[in-house]
Amino acid sequence: MDSNRLAPLSFAASSSAPYHNLRKWTADWTLTGHDRRPPHSPGVYPLWRLIAGRSGRGRPGGLLVAWTLWERCANRIWPSRSIPGAPFGLLRFRPMRYCGNPLLLPDGALIVPGDLVGELHCNNTALATLIEFREISRLRACRADLNSLGRWLGQSGELPTLKAFYGVTLLWWAAARLGFNVRERQAPLRNWFDWIFMGGLLLIYAADGATRAKLGTTLSRTPREVWISRKELSRGYADSVR
Repeated sequence: MDSNRLAPLSFAASSSAPYHNLRKWTADWTLTGHDRRPPHSPGVYPLWRLIAGRSGRGRPGGLLVAWTLWERCANRIWPSRSIPGAPFGLLRFRPMRYCGNPLLLPDGALIVPGDLVGELHCNNTALATLIEFREISRLRACRADLNSLGRWLGQSGELPTLKAFYGVTLLWWAAARLGFNVRERQAPLRNWFDWIFMGGLLLIYAADGATRAKLGTTLSRTPREVWISRKELSRGYADSVR
């Protein structure tokens, strides 16, 4: 079974099977966010510029109009929830049941099929607003939202069995700076499609739009998984989780 798969909360069965050989399920974590894979060929940049048109600052152009249509459909099919009290609203999450292979996080947290995890999503509309007004860096804004997430988990009493948060992103190097553990994905074809979709969204919501396809390095990277356990969130984000 693909270790990237997650299922909606209502469709998964929990598992209480014992897992003795933990080494077998230890992932190849890249804790520093260092990219050991070769980037995509520079030849992809002209193609991105052609697709992007005059996209940027939240306004799609060219073929990227289709990206925003799919983004809206995906948000309706798989709705996420906002983080209570988050000052910038850059991050949202969706509680889900994990249904991949057992996964051992670097801090010792074991994620097995049926465990409750939170899938993190970026609120691209809020991101575009933040870029427009330049109130604070995106990294600091995400850190503030994560503080609110940790505080809410500790104080609200909701989702007491949630074990970790998970995401897939082109910006995994930034997630590593926020304390997430980075992991290469095991589904090359799916990762390629995610690269196309996420790369298009990056060009739509970035301040420099299609220029990013010429000068930026993010589009040369492939998406990776980022994980942080509930315990690690507590350690990294002040007065947060019990």
